[in-house]
Amino acid sequence: MSTRTTEPDLTLGPEWAALELLSIGRARERPEQLLKLLSLPEIHWGELLEQALRHQMLPLLAWHALDLSEQHGLPLPGRLAQHLSEVLETNRWRLQVFRREAARIAAALRALDVPFVATKGITFESTIYRGAGVRMLKDMDFMIPPVAREPVAVALQKLGYRSGNYDRATGTIVPLPRRMEMTYALNPDHLPRHARLADDPCVPFLYVDFANSLTWSKSPYDVPVDEALRHQVQLSLPGLMPATIPCFTPDFQFLFTVLHLFREAWMEQWLEMELDVSLMKFGDVILLFNAHVAELSGGRFTALLEQYGVAEPVAWVLEHTDRTFGTGMIEALGLTGRVNDQWLAHAHPSHGKERAWRGTMRERLWAKDRRTLFTLIGAEPTRS
Repeated sequence: MSTRTTEPDLTLGPEWAALELLSIGRARERPEQLLKLLSLPEIHWGELLEQALRHQMLPLLAWHALDLSEQHGLPLPGRLAQHLSEVLETNRWRLQVFRREAARIAAALRALDVPFVATKGITFESTIYRGAGVRMLKDMDFMIPPVAREPVAVALQKLGYRSGNYDRATGTIVPLPRRMEMTYALNPDHLPRHARLADDPCVPFLYVDFANSLTWSKSPYDVPVDEALRHQVQLSLPGLMPATIPCFTPDFQFLFTVLHLFREAWMEQWLEMELDVSLMKFGDVILLFNAHVAELSGGRFTALLEQYGVAEPVAWVLEHTDRTFGTGMIEALGLTGRVNDQWLAHAHPSHGKERAWRGTMRERLWAKDRRTLFTLIGAEPTRS
């Protein structure tokens, strides 16, 4: 199921319209639309690059812009073309480093004989992004059961990882800030962030993240991790065959991806960490659905949502997606009417106070300071 093939919405400018085409995969299907947008005399490349960077889409933009320049005569300024080429090739190198490390971690986890899967970007880049080297990754993500936290932490130490952050000034891994350590201790849905130095000029350090929940600590929604981990398939890694890593089956992969987006969109705290929702994350949802529409729309997936009581948060994400990008996932999954406009604008209560945000999801994604959109329910909106 693709998005509707309407003309791009230019309300927020041709730069934003181009990024929406890229995020939903329509630039693959109708490159002439992207070519038309990027050829407009009013296109502002500085704005386009800034928003692409904010939404983790710079390599994806680079790939399409360079292809349009080479195949269809898109007039790219020379220095810009050089920069985009360097961005794309650097990202491709980074991804190959990540693939090798993911395979190394997977081998160590298999030796522990604990169930696990790789999730998110490390699985998406070689599947729904076709191994083209265009999906940006900050780290490698895995899912484990809560009982495996301690043995996995020990295994990471043996692989050269330690809990901490990379310090660019010293080129070392330093301990996590005390506040972050306390956050992990109070919310044990993830292992503390682990990092290690890498002997690579383009990738001097690596981060790995281990979750043990499909939602978050103290969440009103829950999907049993042990049950989810029983549903997995093996994924080949480009350039590393026959190496594989396990990932969720399409139904649980889609469910986790949507719930993760809900977590970052609904909980205001992610704004401060610059981990709020992005076009790329919505693109992941759309591309996953389109790749597995037959498996997801036959009724079994909706029954899964009802079984675990997560139909509402899933409908929250998919309703926003349909309204923003013209998809039809809500209807396809039989979730019509599950959420109303008030719930769609609702945010996770902060410090015991109900919160909401103003505008459409498109406007929220476009905004460069989204904090101005959030307000206490019943209070005057914050003026930007």
